[in-house]
Amino acid sequence: MERRQFPEGNAEDMIHRRDKLRADHYRYYTDQKWGDSFHYYLCLDSSMFGIEKCVDIIEDACKAMRPAS
Repeated sequence: MERRQFPEGNAEDMIHRRDKLRADHYRYYTDQKWGDSFHYYLCLDSSMFGIEKCVDIIEDACKAMRPAS
């Protein structure tokens, strides 16, 4: 994979522009606000819980969503 080299300021501007385009696209097609946690089923802060604990929580949530057999 090729990596582009940008001065730090230019890279940040590019990221902000791309994020705005994504938010605009999402808002246009869903009539919802990009990044609003209300529209997510599960949000985890991996810096707080750690990756392994997040995996456990996600697995438990998936199991709870399955119909009982």
